[in-house]
Amino acid sequence: MQPILAFLRGLGVVPLPPLPTPSGPVEAALERYRRYLTVERGLGTGTARGYVDAVRLFLQGRVLPDGLALDLEHLTATAVISFVIKRCPQQGRSAAKLTVTALRSLLGFLHVDGVIVQSLAAAVPSVACRGLTGLPKGLDHDQVRRLLASCDSHTPNGRRDVAVLTMLVRLGLRAGEVAKLALDDIDWRAGEIVVHGKANCSERLQQFSF
Repeated sequence: MQPILAFLRGLGVVPLPPLPTPSGPVEAALERYRRYLTVERGLGTGTARGYVDAVRLFLQGRVLPDGLALDLEHLTATAVISFVIKRCPQQGRSAAKLTVTALRSLLGFLHVDGVIVQSLAAAVPSVACRGLTGLPKGLDHDQVRRLLASCDSHTPNGRRDVAVLTMLVRLGLRAGEVAKLALDDIDWRAGEIVVHGKANCSERLQQFSF
């Protein structure tokens, strides 16, 4: 019945179920934050829920010993950084990125809501990108030979493929740099080639040979 009810609620035919009454200081704060996300920031319900779930552990760590309130007035940048350093290594990269994004958003809300005097969003560190921790290995000579041999040099497309692969292998050019090459960029007599790289930067490669 849930898909049918969700469809009817989207049409406004069936009323939305009443939200559960927040219990405890953490859930009360999260409910205010959720309303801020959906009403003030215009986030979707699913996105707002993801943000709320991502910062729940942070707020749970700010509960006072009596369990009746949160200690947010004395929140410092050091406490924010300590939470991120402890929490993010336990998560995957996507979950860690959501944690720091949601935490910045929560800290901004707490400042707007008057709970903290100064916004501490800038204190949240970024998640380290480990995409280049291991550089890809280059092809060995046999792999290069078999790759070039797979091109049919008897056809125009095959000869083009051989030329492109040769430039990638021997000159170390990027694929985009090879794609931008034109005949006017090659000076056969001088042995020079003009390479058009990123950000419209051009460099002259001298004494090249195939």
